This record gives sequence, C-alpha cells and structure tokens, in this order.
Amino acid sequence: MPSAMFTDTVLRDATKTFQVSENLEGLHADFERMLQYKRFAVALTYPDAGFAAFFSDVAVDANQLALEHDRLFRAKEIWLYSAEHLAENEFQRAQLLADVMGFYRAFGVEPDSDRPDALACEFEFMHYLVYKNLYALESRALADAADKAAICLDAQQKFFVEHLYPAAKKVASAIAAQSENAFYRQIAIEMLAFLEAEAEAGVLASTDRAPTAKARK
Repeated sequence: MPSAMFTDTVLRDATKTFQVSENLEGLHADFERMLQYKRFAVALTYPDAGFAAFFSDVAVDANQLALEHDRLFRAKEIWLYSAEHLAENEFQRAQLLADVMGFYRAFGVEPDSDRPDALACEFEFMHYLVYKNLYALESRALADAADKAAICLDAQQKFFVEHLYPAAKKVASAIAAQSENAFYRQIAIEMLAFLEAEAEAGVLASTDRAPTAKARK
C-alpha cells in the first residue's frame, strides 16, 4: 500500500483498519465509495513500487505504464492539478489553491510533497472525508457524532462540486481520448462513470445517511 498523500499521523489506511458494522444499514455503499476514491488517488500517481503494490491484481507492464504516464502527463500536458483546469488567471489560481488548503487545514491534513490541488491529493482527501463520516457514524457513543458526520458530508459535497469534479472530469476525458494504454483507458472510463454517479447523487449529501443532528437554537 502506498503511503498517504498527506502528512498526518491519524490519517490511517482505512482499507485495512476500518470496516462498517453490519448494523449500520445503507453505509456499505459509502464504504465502497471510500475505496473508489482511494483507488483513483493512487491511479493518478507515478507508477512506482507503491503503485504496483496497490494494483497488484492488475496485469500491467511497469515499464510501459511509466512511459505512458510520462507521455500523458508530461509530453501531452494533461495537467494533474485542478487549478490548471479551473483558473483563468493567476489571481483565480491563488484563490483556488488557498481554498483547497483551507479544506485540508480544517480537517488537520496537508499535502506531503505535492501541490494542494494535485488530483491525487484531492481524491485522497475525499477518501478521508468519507472515512471520517463513517467513523463518526460508527461512534454512536460520542455525544457529537451526528454533528461530526454532518460536517463531513457537507465538506464532501462542497469540495467535490467546487474542486474535484470539474477538474477530474476534464482529466479523465482527456486520458480516455488520448491514451490507448489498457490500464489508463479503463481507469479513465471508470473515473468518469464514478464522478457522474457521485454528481447525480449529490455526493450523498442527503441527511438520511447521517443520524439526525440536534436542532440548533
């Protein structure tokens, strides 16, 4: 498993350390969403040893994958940074980067060694938000579990709509159009389908996926 893309000692490998309890109806779909966000996060990183370990069940030629990665994201300039696809000028770019960092800092994480708008980081952050939401729902004993779950759902919706979705959709479309590599084409097609499903579902923003929070006076 590749290391987390954020520097945070509490950001655990949720695919190994967290399982949804059988008595929480409807949340297994969220667990699968969490795994998908992690999968796409890793797929957009450089295909090194950690990448290969994560996709150990996929038959790919490591050298060919590395060459295709360089061709797509360097020679073809398919930028793996959301601001490159969303900002029209330097002022907007600075605003977008600051906004992304604001989301990260609100949840106590920051990029390990890349720009905050790296799509791999943004997918990883969505993975983390889904994990935090599920963890809150598992922790029914916590007095503020409902509030924490609601905060995570709200962050998922806003971050997805404002940052990840519009940029990742453009990147996935470009990969699908410009690559004949079986791995990257499949990832791009799956990413597009997943993003559209998330968008249509409103990133599961409905309150029926969280315990009812106490009314605020």
